[in-house]
Amino acid sequence: MNKSPKKPIATQLPVDPEIKKVIELYFKDKEVTALFNNRDKQVSYDVVSARTLSHWEDYGLLTVTRDKDVWRRKFSLMDMLWLHIMSQLRDSYGMSLEKLKTVKESLEDKSEIYGVPMPILEVYTMLALTKRKDVALVIFPDSSAKPFLSKYVQELLKDLEMNNFIVLNLNKVLERVMPKYHWVKEQF
Repeated sequence: MNKSPKKPIATQLPVDPEIKKVIELYFKDKEVTALFNNRDKQVSYDVVSARTLSHWEDYGLLTVTRDKDVWRRKFSLMDMLWLHIMSQLRDSYGMSLEKLKTVKESLEDKSEIYGVPMPILEVYTMLALTKRKDVALVIFPDSSAKPFLSKYVQELLKDLEMNNFIVLNLNKVLERVMPKYHWVKEQF
């Protein structure tokens, strides 16, 4: 009897109810997605060293563009967010490169449909930045990951009866990526 490989936990879970329509509308505007994916930024080496960047690039954890003249790496906002997520998972949780690769692969789910590297993470990033939504990135025991609106996370994890997971506050990570951005929550 052939057993098919077990699907990652993150891909088995539904998208937040209020997000489904936002996802479809968001990817119709190619100019907005270009803002998140245009590789025109340089990263500060206080996040990780140039050597670490090279190692992660060689391992397949980073895809970067380089200036032709000086070979400097160019990053998009989403690349920089991913870099900060990886750095936090390595520094705070000792996550291995292999597990980081699994996190990355799960965040790349549906990339072939929407034409961007991490489409669902990108939509949640947009919601955190423009609508001031509190967003969590949940990393499950199998190292798959998925973003959720924070208000759904406790209920979700209770329903799944899980206690071995990591929850990153995506808003806090974005504050490190974009320290000069105006981070005041809108009052509703």
